[in-house]
Amino acid sequence: MKADLVVAVEPNPSLANEIKNKYLDLISQGKLIVKNAAIVKASESVQESTIFFVNRLSDVGSTLLSNPKSDDYYPITVSTVSCTSLVQEYGHPYFVKIDIEGMDEDILADMFRYKIFPKYLQAEFYPGSDVLSVMARHGGYSRFRFIDGPSVSRRYKKVRIKTVSNGNEYFQFAHGTAGPFGSDIHGTPMQKLVLRLILCLRV
Repeated sequence: MKADLVVAVEPNPSLANEIKNKYLDLISQGKLIVKNAAIVKASESVQESTIFFVNRLSDVGSTLLSNPKSDDYYPITVSTVSCTSLVQEYGHPYFVKIDIEGMDEDILADMFRYKIFPKYLQAEFYPGSDVLSVMARHGGYSRFRFIDGPSVSRRYKKVRIKTVSNGNEYFQFAHGTAGPFGSDIHGTPMQKLVLRLILCLRV
């Protein structure tokens, strides 16, 4: 593992159970905590539950966005948790990965509003997304590396990753996974000046 403790937040009960079953050993060792809940802004966490829309065809398409206009979704009620409450319970994070289908920018902005600035951040970026803008303008992040999602399993078939306990280990990142983070990502970090140009061109 890359950390002494990983806190995973997953609102879909079936996926949360799948994670728990797959990583029973890490959970029993106290290295992994799986919370079956939805991440919401701190101001919304006073409500202990919310409606989550599960996609019948693809788990990764499930969302908190209200009332998707499709019969492919069905609503369930899930518990809520905020970034601030997670920090209060588990401490300030070294790395945060966010992939919450349309709400990434809101949660990132909420983190920064409450002075939560992990050393490393990972979030999904796509055309029309404000993720990079929020990170640079509100989070103060100035160096970025990019991974093309569909190419992860091809580019990172067998890569050496520095871990907490065993030094360097080889990892195979499967299709659909986010891949490595930080300096384990291939390529040269993109500087803020170039990022500004990209953001300007996008607008």
